[in-house]
Amino acid sequence: MDFFAHQEAALRASRWLIVLFLIAVAAVLASINALFAFLLDASNLELHLWVTLGTLVVMAGGALFSLLGFAGSGRSVAEALGGREVDPETRDPDERRLLHVVEEMAIASGVPRPPVYILDEEGINAFAAGYRIDDAAIGVTKGLLALPRDQIQGVIAHEYSHILHGDMRLNMRLIAVLAGLMAVAGVGRFLMQAALRSAAAASSNRRSSGALPFLLLGLAIFVIGLLGWFFGRLIQAAISRRREYLADASAVQYTRNPEGIAGALEHILRRGSAVSAERAADAAHLFFAQALSGLFATHPPLAERIARIRGRPVEGPASTAAVGAAPAGHGALAPAQLVASAGALDRQQLNRAERVLAQLPPAVVEAAHQPFSARAVALLPLLARREAPRERQLAAVARHDPALAAELRRLWPHWSQADATAVRWPLLQLVLPLLGSLSLGQRRQLLAVAEALATDDGIVTVAEYIVLRRLQRALQPTPDPGTLRLAEAAREVAVLLAHVIRTAKPEALMRSFAVGWQQLRLPGPTPSLPVVPDYAACSAALDRLQGLSIGDKRRLLEAAAHAVAADGIVRAEELELLRLLAAEFAVPLPLPELLSAQAAAIDARASDQK
Repeated sequence: MDFFAHQEAALRASRWLIVLFLIAVAAVLASINALFAFLLDASNLELHLWVTLGTLVVMAGGALFSLLGFAGSGRSVAEALGGREVDPETRDPDERRLLHVVEEMAIASGVPRPPVYILDEEGINAFAAGYRIDDAAIGVTKGLLALPRDQIQGVIAHEYSHILHGDMRLNMRLIAVLAGLMAVAGVGRFLMQAALRSAAAASSNRRSSGALPFLLLGLAIFVIGLLGWFFGRLIQAAISRRREYLADASAVQYTRNPEGIAGALEHILRRGSAVSAERAADAAHLFFAQALSGLFATHPPLAERIARIRGRPVEGPASTAAVGAAPAGHGALAPAQLVASAGALDRQQLNRAERVLAQLPPAVVEAAHQPFSARAVALLPLLARREAPRERQLAAVARHDPALAAELRRLWPHWSQADATAVRWPLLQLVLPLLGSLSLGQRRQLLAVAEALATDDGIVTVAEYIVLRRLQRALQPTPDPGTLRLAEAAREVAVLLAHVIRTAKPEALMRSFAVGWQQLRLPGPTPSLPVVPDYAACSAALDRLQGLSIGDKRRLLEAAAHAVAADGIVRAEELELLRLLAAEFAVPLPLPELLSAQAAAIDARASDQK
């Protein structure tokens, strides 16, 4: 199943979740109304209206309270579960090994490195949480750190499958559903406790409290609430089990090593995977393995998972040859194959990501792991190569932030020796999560500095625009775009296609634009080629297109790829713009072979060293 099919499956599962939730709500409402009809007046419609309204308010309040507790991002979930974020500068060898595995996966899959948290639990477990790919977080228990590297890699690959395939948003919604259904039981428990306290107080004063009716009412409501709990756990188990099998299969595909994840599951059989965090019950379905014991298992049996993993043939992903092997500017692009590579990983990609990390400038990588210096790493690609304009830029930065300017000067010699095209994306993937922890004022200041550097000479290049846009998405709140169809966004689509092919030869521009437009099969004739838009117009178009469905996003990405390939020459800038478009739509593209000469050069150097 490809990335887009996974996304569609997650959407269908979300719709079924809503249907099942409504059925459970209807069952609880019917039971509560039957209780009050038995106790009071069954023919009083106004009573039933208020009972129904009150029950719905309780359920909605429970769901909202749960969401507020896990609000914001994957970081919030990890912290609510008692997680401690791993310091990117950690010297602990186990923590460094874990971070290295996560970074390899991030670079290979084309997503920002998620922050990593450790739960102080001896059981072996892990989870991925968040609403979107760019706000995900990964958490692992302390017990997981003791496993061999290949087993840790298998577990992290499993969690990356949840990140890449749309499981996280579904899982977050499931938390709210469970909390809403359990809220009624909470009201019943409160009434029983209040009645018992009243009875105890009356007993000490040797008088009658009249608490028995309230105790019985609370007990009845509590039992009905347990009906909601029963439905909720059934929903949780039904949805979670199937997606765990899919994530296991994806982990095997990514690592090409069934024994990695199977070995981790065998360790869990011996040592357990229990999590004692206070809110673990709410998030039990997020975990790699069963976090709690109980009637309804949220995960398939460990023995069955191990048997499936070891019995499953290791099939290569459809995207293994998703793009050609020639360096950028010299090869042909297969648009459908490029889009089909979304969300796909394999052992070759992971090996290349490991070599990319090893050959990045060490001083810059070290700075990318430090919250202060990460700001400078993000700005390095915006500095001019020539000394005079670069000094002018640094002087402008120094007027507002002398320490940041000094850090840019320190890192520039290391950056200048690297292939900017080769290292730009990997370093952005490393620093973006750290920038997300800046205060609102710091974010605004950093974005203002980035825009000043990019527009210093009056021209925003493709490389500068890519860095600017990635920073905008990381540092600015994302407005809700609403829902949108491609036919309603013809102007924005035209602007985007014109931007993607902006580096093509002038005589080929109109044909490339027409090829891309025709792929969309929108009503009406092909419009005139827009004037090459500035970065503000492109950003506005991208903001509005966020409202497209996942199917329309795929169509637009394929159309852009066809436009790029139309003149028979694939340029590094065009492929970076395609990758930017994919990132905007939360479509992770792994390191494409054609993105630059990076892959070929890295592989050649690796061969020479053997």
